[in-house]
Amino acid sequence: MQTEHLVLRPWQEEDFEPFAALNADPRVMEYFPSPLSRSESDALAKRAQEKIAERGWGLWAVGVPGVADFIGFIGLIYWDKKQLPTHFTPAYEVRWRLAFDHWGKGYATEGAKAAFPNSGTNWGEIHKRLSPTDMRMEFALKSMLFPLEDLAF
Repeated sequence: MQTEHLVLRPWQEEDFEPFAALNADPRVMEYFPSPLSRSESDALAKRAQEKIAERGWGLWAVGVPGVADFIGFIGLIYWDKKQLPTHFTPAYEVRWRLAFDHWGKGYATEGAKAAFPNSGTNWGEIHKRLSPTDMRMEFALKSMLFPLEDLAF
């Protein structure tokens, strides 16, 4: 998929090294328990690769033509009751993780809007989760047209 600024595509082996670098960056991983090791990062990329091959959608590798072949991922994941036994499952979840140098450019919003029509879902089926201290994510979700009262804390 191509947008005005981005290319969303299946993962390639050469994405794994820059993905490991962004997963090791404490700025990128600020709201996670810890940065990921190389093996944890590679396992995540392989799962994303497998899900796209299996379903035709998922967490897409993202590049910016003329700037960087790989800057992170943007897309959806699906949670069923067995994986996540909560009141809101089954549900789709918006996900993105971008290299720090590519923050603040609207890429998460632009990529998410492109990824959803290709997943067979619609905005009403997507569960939005937000940490109350993550103001960057709140801004991105507002930009994606999610009403804040729909966000679960």
